[in-house]
Amino acid sequence: MQSMSKNIEKNLIDYFKDKWGCTVLPPEGLLNPSFPDTFAASAFHESVVSAAQKGPNENNHKVGVEWCFRHVDIEKVGVSPIYLSTFRMLVFFDVFVLTDNDDDLRESVIEKFVECIKHIGLDPQNLSATYFGGGKVKSVELLADDKIVPLWKKHGVNKIVPITGDANFTNVKRAGEPAGPRCEVFYNHPEFPSPVEIGTVVFERYLLGKTLNKAKGLVYGGALGIERLAMLQESKSSIFESSLLNDAVEVVTKELESQLSPIVHPDVLRFVDALRSLAVIFSTIGGTPRGKHRERINKITNIAKRSLQAIGILDKEKIEHITRDLVDKLDLHELEFVQPKDKLADSIFSLLIRPSAAF
Repeated sequence: MQSMSKNIEKNLIDYFKDKWGCTVLPPEGLLNPSFPDTFAASAFHESVVSAAQKGPNENNHKVGVEWCFRHVDIEKVGVSPIYLSTFRMLVFFDVFVLTDNDDDLRESVIEKFVECIKHIGLDPQNLSATYFGGGKVKSVELLADDKIVPLWKKHGVNKIVPITGDANFTNVKRAGEPAGPRCEVFYNHPEFPSPVEIGTVVFERYLLGKTLNKAKGLVYGGALGIERLAMLQESKSSIFESSLLNDAVEVVTKELESQLSPIVHPDVLRFVDALRSLAVIFSTIGGTPRGKHRERINKITNIAKRSLQAIGILDKEKIEHITRDLVDKLDLHELEFVQPKDKLADSIFSLLIRPSAAF
């Protein structure tokens, strides 16, 4: 079954359309000039940048879901139960006229975040958040964003922790792009010993330069990880046990000669994640990747090959069978395939059986 997570996605998109009048954004894809060394790490990045640079217009309420890839999370897959390298991210944001009296605007974004959690059956009382606790950003000393605390508490979120420094500031590197304080949001669930990070709420009012410059408009919004929401909604103890990924894991485990548990064999999970990433990347970018993008694909492929070796799947026929079954099981949502699924499986299989991952 893969319907639960997809239903969460559709439910949330419909919710933001019907409840808040949001326009649905078309996917921007994994290739983004803001991320020249990797694939897009944040959803709808260009739309957010454009809004901050141009300011409000006739359509200032947006929502969308698309694929993201984070190479920094690759090594966490299979070790932590909540990480994927490629995942679905929902983003919503509003664009407002610049003002310093923005408490009502910020509260409206917090309300959207909390209400959408409630909408999919999760309890907002289990939410907690961090916020910008003050510090120096681009040589500018900023005060702690303490005014955000009562806005969260007004909506039933009572555990709010300040984080000093720029960790809770959205952008401290990319010139010309929006920046501002943010809140990382967590969900407390009995399946996990510590709160699970599910998303972020951002208040971007600057454009980054040699210092912090005023943006043309306020871009306030939030982002949530779809797969983690599905895991929590279904009360699973691992993201791989959720309805979106469980079938894919079973494709691999049924091929194992001994009854190995994916919990004690994280390489099963690493392989599923790697193949899923390759399928998404090849289905979205088109053509042959170059430079750093090619390096990322080679790294993912090497992880998949090492994982197959670790779990004892070495036979080429078995690898081909697993690859085809996995590609067939994956729910790739809105992707327009550069090639049919069987050809996509051929492309991935050819990488897996090469002596070297490089292509």
